[in-house]
Amino acid sequence: MNSPGNTCVPQTLLKDTLQMLKQVYPILMRKAIAAKCESTTEKPYLGEKELVKMFVSPDKDESQVKELLKMAQFLALQNPKWKLYPVQVPYSSELEAPIITSMQELIHARLNEYIGLVINEPEVPWQCAAKNKLLNLFTTFLFFAIVGLTFLIVNKVVISYMKYREKKEKQVFNLVSEIINMLETHYQSTTSPGGTQESYLAVNHIRDNLIPPKDRKHMNDVWEKAVKFLDENESRIRKEVQFVSGEEFQVWRWLPNNASNSPKASTSLKMSKVWQGSAFETMDGSVNSPSCPPTPCLKIRHMFDPDVEFEDDWETRVKDAILEKCNDGVKILHIKVDRGSREGCVYIKCMSQEDAGQAYKALHGSWFDGHLVTVKYLRLERYHERFPEAVTFKIPLKPSNNQRLSMQAHNWLNSTDAN
Repeated sequence: MNSPGNTCVPQTLLKDTLQMLKQVYPILMRKAIAAKCESTTEKPYLGEKELVKMFVSPDKDESQVKELLKMAQFLALQNPKWKLYPVQVPYSSELEAPIITSMQELIHARLNEYIGLVINEPEVPWQCAAKNKLLNLFTTFLFFAIVGLTFLIVNKVVISYMKYREKKEKQVFNLVSEIINMLETHYQSTTSPGGTQESYLAVNHIRDNLIPPKDRKHMNDVWEKAVKFLDENESRIRKEVQFVSGEEFQVWRWLPNNASNSPKASTSLKMSKVWQGSAFETMDGSVNSPSCPPTPCLKIRHMFDPDVEFEDDWETRVKDAILEKCNDGVKILHIKVDRGSREGCVYIKCMSQEDAGQAYKALHGSWFDGHLVTVKYLRLERYHERFPEAVTFKIPLKPSNNQRLSMQAHNWLNSTDAN
């Protein structure tokens, strides 16, 4: 059988219990309003010890008061409209008192904690409600303002860092290019008839010629990255130690290809972004060319090396090379250079499947800028999904100029062979 206080209030205690709640309610209301509307450290609840002390009298001893308090806690749970709840009163005044909302919680709490009473949602004056509402709105606005400002600052920092990194990379590759040109020019001057200089240059000498004295301090990291790049990636340059004017210096020596002494090879080395012949056959009937082009869209690999492209117009030169190689007979409507591709990918959309087939034959298996170009077909839906702007392109593209620069090596070789 359940004990009184857990499931019911004995009739003999009901009147005294209600009288206790009637006396406690205004006190709890005042404390709850003060906690919400005033800058006070007063707690909004009354603990068990406080309640017992309030109601102990010659007519009621401590045990009787505690029993009435248990009945009051039960009635509070059974009447949620009162907004009066039992509360676990912590031993430390700095801890928050958790509200009890069920009999199971109440029974469990009585075993370990002191139990008090609290009004959870007091009816505060309108001035206080308005102030709290404004405070909540201000806090919410301040939170989103801080989040938005933080996002803007982080975004600006990231963009600034990316621009700074891109600028530094461009400086490094510009410096690498200047070093290579300087060493190659020096080598050519030493191997030409009448040349008397050594075919190497001191590393510090090159630095001092390329970087003005006022810039050497803040350009030091750029110089070191350029030196590291050459050491790790440039097989035509060898670092040595030589005695120059009686002192040891680190030097760079230019190591040309074996065939570089011939005019044809020398001319080829100096050319860039040019077509250099085909590796295999792609004409009609060959195993490398589909007899029926399936789509008007192509994916072209190895059109550029993302690690060495630093000139401002390199993307335009890649597009021009494709348009020049495909010539006027192939109608190309859209070209997209994937700057982030590690495989040097370029995507093109032709006017028709037949145009795509002609472009495939012209490009697949060709050598371009020292790389073997490969081509595959892409589904039209997949192409439009990746490049939705391509849907509106209806006019065939033309190269940015009429010089056909990417075909110069091919034309020069053909004219040399004919001679």
